[in-house]
Amino acid sequence: MFTLLTRRAGPFVMQTLYPSFHKSDTPERRREKSAMRSKANRAKNLRAQWKILLLYLAFNFTPADTTLTLTFSDAFLPKCKNDREQRKEVRRMMEYYLRKLRKLLPKWCGKHLKYIYVIESKHGEGRYHVHMVSNIPIRYMKAVLALWPYGTYTNQEMDVLPLDANHNVAWAAVAHYLAKEGVEDRDLGCFLWHKSRNVIFPPETREQVEDTYTLKDHLPTWAFIVERSSFERPTGGGRYEYIWYARADNST
Repeated sequence: MFTLLTRRAGPFVMQTLYPSFHKSDTPERRREKSAMRSKANRAKNLRAQWKILLLYLAFNFTPADTTLTLTFSDAFLPKCKNDREQRKEVRRMMEYYLRKLRKLLPKWCGKHLKYIYVIESKHGEGRYHVHMVSNIPIRYMKAVLALWPYGTYTNQEMDVLPLDANHNVAWAAVAHYLAKEGVEDRDLGCFLWHKSRNVIFPPETREQVEDTYTLKDHLPTWAFIVERSSFERPTGGGRYEYIWYARADNST
């Protein structure tokens, strides 16, 4: 028997297949299976931050949600000595703003605020600004922008999520955009993004399948392969498979 792990987030599916342990396994067979499990786990490890962000976005948000860009007037730009302290100051200002949104959104439309935001400063004019994806409907744009107390109304932007040619959310493009200032551009301890507690990573399901099961044979006809890895030992039957696929119109 093999163990099949599946993680789904919107149009994206990640699957990993590796041998299951059995009480009749010899020590040598158990070591071989452990090696396959380790290889499979390394293959599915999301080293790129934008990929992790992509799964958060696709799992927690919908085409009805929005993007928000918030800027600071000169008087409100952080004036601390280093990037880490400046980002802390921006976070404090964001928390004040988000508290107001958390209180008002249920009254507006019966929703609890859900968001992911990034603080940027390394491109353009080098001014601190914030990009956020949230579940606030676009019809509340005027109220949302008017609530921002750290800059002029006309310098703030709110828009619907970008769509591709097939009218699906371009999640990969959004994730790349939010992660364009990578972790390497930040002081130690400064995170790439911040999120509300109700934004969760897509859970992983587990099931047992037969030894003959292969991921390739069970791919949907619409699947576009984003990443793929596999290994098979000629003797002993040890193997693992990993695949990440999406609908072709949401490919990365």
